[in-house]
Amino acid sequence: MILRKSIIYLHRIDMTTLRITDIIGTSNAILQKFGFLLFDKLDIFCGKGDKVIISFEGINAVTTGFMNASFGNLYKKYGADIENLWELKDLIDDDWKEKLEDAKMIALSPEKAKIATKAIDDLFN
Repeated sequence: MILRKSIIYLHRIDMTTLRITDIIGTSNAILQKFGFLLFDKLDIFCGKGDKVIISFEGINAVTTGFMNASFGNLYKKYGADIENLWELKDLIDDDWKEKLEDAKMIALSPEKAKIATKAIDDLFN
């Protein structure tokens, strides 16, 4: 195991572990700009086809904006198969998993996202 820069990179033989808390500097993944920080880091690995473990260890809160900016942008750039390059660790909250699935849907099926948005709008109008 190689330790570098506050344990952002924990190397296994074939995969690197990225701890989100180390990348964004907080336990709350609630801002879109934090999502862009994660996207930038993951894009380096995904662009080379390198597998990576993404650790949610220590994360207390996740927002849709964070998921869209990070994972949503990865899906937009690389398509659905990009998830074959990552393993999610410590994604323990079902709400977080749902936000990830929503980010995937929005990125890969904009027409479905429009339908979902319209359905929500109709509930409040």
